[in-house]
Amino acid sequence: MHLFLVACVDDEGIYDSSFRVIEATSRLAVAKDMLQNPQRWKSYLQSAYDEECKIFIWDYIHQNPDLIPELLLQKIDNTDLDGDSFSQLRIFEIQTVEKVD
Repeated sequence: MHLFLVACVDDEGIYDSSFRVIEATSRLAVAKDMLQNPQRWKSYLQSAYDEECKIFIWDYIHQNPDLIPELLLQKIDNTDLDGDSFSQLRIFEIQTVEKVD
């Protein structure tokens, strides 16, 4: 299992609700969970906007019930913030965890 940082940020800044640390086998597994449990990810998916398709990820998921995790990852990687109402959603694998005393 690996740790992943799932972050959804906008131009207003970063808040404790802007990110989650998830334990999963891969980015693909996180995307699969987003498809299987969209309510858990609703706040992220509703504000993340796919610039290429001109649609919020939440709406895209609901309009495409056969969406596969690989395509969802592409859509997530296409998100960007616009300074007004769109958020950027990303899934990063955490490579190292540093300890401090």
